[in-house]
Amino acid sequence: MRIILNTCNLWIPQKCRVDTLSKPDGKIIFWQSLRECNGLVSVIRAAICVGTGISGIDGPIIPWAGLVMYASFAQVGKDLILRYSRDELAPANICADVSLLADQEDDLSVAKKALVLLNMGGPDSIDAVEPFLYNLFADRDLIQLPLGAVLQKPFARVISHFRTKTVRENYRRIGGKSPLLHWTALQAEKSAALLGEHWHPYVAMRYWKPRADETLLRMRQDGIEQAVVLSMYPHYTSATTGSSVKDFKQAQAQVFPELHCTYIESWHDWPPYLDALAQCVTEGLEQVPEAVAPPLVLFSAHALPQKFIERGDPYQRQVEQTVAGVMERIGALEFEIGYQSRSGPVKWMEPDTRDLIARAGRNKKPLLVVPVAFVSDHIETLEEVDVEFREHAQQYGVPWFERVPALNARDSFIHAVAQLVRARGGF
Repeated sequence: MRIILNTCNLWIPQKCRVDTLSKPDGKIIFWQSLRECNGLVSVIRAAICVGTGISGIDGPIIPWAGLVMYASFAQVGKDLILRYSRDELAPANICADVSLLADQEDDLSVAKKALVLLNMGGPDSIDAVEPFLYNLFADRDLIQLPLGAVLQKPFARVISHFRTKTVRENYRRIGGKSPLLHWTALQAEKSAALLGEHWHPYVAMRYWKPRADETLLRMRQDGIEQAVVLSMYPHYTSATTGSSVKDFKQAQAQVFPELHCTYIESWHDWPPYLDALAQCVTEGLEQVPEAVAPPLVLFSAHALPQKFIERGDPYQRQVEQTVAGVMERIGALEFEIGYQSRSGPVKWMEPDTRDLIARAGRNKKPLLVVPVAFVSDHIETLEEVDVEFREHAQQYGVPWFERVPALNARDSFIHAVAQLVRARGGF
């Protein structure tokens, strides 16, 4: 059976109800009357046989000769919309198998779902670096600048201005912009494709475009009814996932309050994710030359101010659990965990990745670096690890230095994301 021809739309007042069940010649032509789904009328599905009409809509609906028509209703504003499609069948086979008809899933009978991936974002040009930095430093959940919330934004303006020159040079080294939107959009697209045709991919960035309000407006225009919102930070901290989820919820309350969302905020121990990360480490180990001794596997995560950990943030514990899960899959190799990307005169998590690199150099240890808290290549892998850490390793005499490939859009990671959404999405 193949779906052909066009799909038609007929607008019907909401007050109309169709509850007809007709069995001409003992053949069922209508099933599944109005039903409630999340408090809204969602679906009517019907199969109409040749020569038979269903009354009660606004006059009978008569199908074309030799065809079966499938009909569905969905609520749109204050109206119900009737959509129907036609299947080409030989006349002799029409209604020969009612159960077959009942099993056919009409695309329009299933709620439109969104997979929304949250990430920090990054500048899409050199000119965007300063406003991106301002957005970042203005977020009090991420960085609490002195003298309270009132002066957060003025301080953010000053700091972003003075840091722009250095950060622009860092972005120039990796092509003049962040690849984070590219990778996150690709992850959303591929994961949604695995979830099924009723899933639609979206991205919401915390500090650059597309922001949450832009994404939610587009979702509303697209007719999305349900959404799974997934933080692309596997390890929870209020500074990243917490801030992004709060930002999305605030935007939703303003832009799309009727949207039903499920949030996935932590997945550091999700087995398929650990499998995918272990696969990256294995590929990295395969690149070690035979003449090089087994390397120290150095997992590097983004650092947080120590006060986040002291007030109960689970981030460090979750990073350690991820590393333990990966090493169980890799086998008996020497490994360490360090924390990178420090900035500002506060006490940071220990140990510093740079200190561990220096110690490896003094001990003449080869190094394989694994960016553990990052699922996509961006400034902290492509510039900080690949450029700055490599130079640091050379300075301290590390005999061999490489980084494992990022998860990005590799198949094993995309399948891990899709399985996570199926398991925890709630729809």
